[in-house]
Amino acid sequence: MMNKLNRITKPDTRFILGCAFIFMALVLLVIKMNVGDRTYALKDIPDDIVSRVYASAGGKKNVKAVRIETSKQVGDMLVYVYSYEYKKTGESNNSIIYVKEKDRYKLLNSGQLSFKMKGSVHNKGLRSTMIRGYLIMSGIVNDHESDQFEISSGNMKITDRYGRHQYFIQGYLLSDSNQVTVKPITQP
Repeated sequence: MMNKLNRITKPDTRFILGCAFIFMALVLLVIKMNVGDRTYALKDIPDDIVSRVYASAGGKKNVKAVRIETSKQVGDMLVYVYSYEYKKTGESNNSIIYVKEKDRYKLLNSGQLSFKMKGSVHNKGLRSTMIRGYLIMSGIVNDHESDQFEISSGNMKITDRYGRHQYFIQGYLLSDSNQVTVKPITQP
């Protein structure tokens, strides 16, 4: 009688463990899918940006003076420029792009933090991103940098000037995203 009881218990235990593993895998899959498709209310985006900066820098202790400098709607995208200082090595800035989905926003493109290397100048400056048929110029123009650029895309040519020492975002709808050039125009 004892032998018959052992035979029933061993297969039942394996079956229960197998079901438990399958259930855990499904739960992890659902969590992973939901985290990857996370959306944000407009008011939550600044906190998301700051938390991404801290996570990328290895914690709050490594970064200070995180600020959202400006934001702008470009097509169905919301672009933010933020600045920060990493371990007292100089100010840097970057941009992050969210796309609108109904009444919420989803992360579309997140620039990696740019950390200063020994002996180099800080990373506070201009950025350009080509995304969804747009060229997005953002950041800040510093001294001794060109503030005027010629943008060419297919048959389109635009000359634009950006103010010095002020953060900006400017989006350009491209006529041909496969043929884009951005050339600084030297100032006299």
